[in-house]
Amino acid sequence: MTSSQPGFISLVIQSFVFSTLLSYWMLRLWLFVPVSPLLIDPETENLGSLRSGEARTVSFAVTNIGSSPIQVIGVNNKCFCKSVSKLPVNVNPGTTEPINVQFVAQPSKSRSVKINIPLVTNSPKCNLTLGIRYTLLGPHS
Repeated sequence: MTSSQPGFISLVIQSFVFSTLLSYWMLRLWLFVPVSPLLIDPETENLGSLRSGEARTVSFAVTNIGSSPIQVIGVNNKCFCKSVSKLPVNVNPGTTEPINVQFVAQPSKSRSVKINIPLVTNSPKCNLTLGIRYTLLGPHS
């Protein structure tokens, strides 16, 4: 046996230990990162150009990729939504339900506006928002 073989074996063992530890910590991180069982399409809807006070209806598709039913109860009431259709609604595993939101454009200091509307569900794993983007026409506040 040459003297280089023990060094090679040591290197292989160190590589194995490192990759095992890396896999362990990656798995731990993956297990503790909450993954929402709901998907929203589109995540953000671009409404184009709106004047302050103008209303538009936006449709979002909510899909349950989880293994148990999720109830969508509503949206956060600070979202400048005039109405939200079909709520509460149960989204069963593997199914998609539409959620229609009538949104009213609000005065803004910026012409380019992005609003995130929190979705309220019965699942603590769901921390989702419906995104709305628009360009404000006319005077700004």
